[in-house]
Amino acid sequence: MLADILIRISPRAGIWQDSILRDPALALLLRIGGDEYSKVIVSYLQNGSEHNYRDTILVASRRSNADAKDSLGQFLLSSRTYKHAQWDKFEAARNLMDRGHWAPVIQFVESLGNDFERKIANLVREGVRPPESQLTDIHTRVVANPTDATIGEILNLGLGPSKFAETIVAAGESSGSNSVKAICSLTALDLCGGKSDTTFSFLKNQLGIEMHHFAAFNALASIGTESALEVLATDAGDQM
Repeated sequence: MLADILIRISPRAGIWQDSILRDPALALLLRIGGDEYSKVIVSYLQNGSEHNYRDTILVASRRSNADAKDSLGQFLLSSRTYKHAQWDKFEAARNLMDRGHWAPVIQFVESLGNDFERKIANLVREGVRPPESQLTDIHTRVVANPTDATIGEILNLGLGPSKFAETIVAAGESSGSNSVKAICSLTALDLCGGKSDTTFSFLKNQLGIEMHHFAAFNALASIGTESALEVLATDAGDQM
């Protein structure tokens, strides 16, 4: 009953708060538990506007069932293009990553191109990663033909284990050392942290390219081997 009242109140329709009942009623529904809370989230995501999506995504972070996760995934992959749509989508991605609902996040990263976002990267660095099985098809495609790897595929491999590093390097090298693919490979390597000689050699070479220097420096710091740290110490001395 309370969920139906909230759905009738509807999500916020403008920049100002338009109901004194919505927030306390949602808080009460959260305390009651059950699926009614998620029922409201689904309704607000499906029938909302740019003024309420962020509120709803934050509300969903407190509790969400499978239906609410599916609705968040649909929002994430939607073509909505209002002013803050991308920010809201990154928040939705964070929410889904925290709950292990990776399929839409992987599709989202694929669509980003080189517009990767630190909200996703920071969670991955904290150890929030998809099961390797969800990246197997991407890895198989890139191994078979690294030249045809998309930027999104390269970045998705960065969400995976360190053993994907050499595949990332092969894809990054396939379009030349000064390419967009190469610099996106640096981001992916920073995330997955492969420590092989092949990875180290690629990163050391990339460090010498001015536009790639910062990303290569971070990736070398991320792998943290003795050789990598020696290169970084030498590089830091050269910059002084």
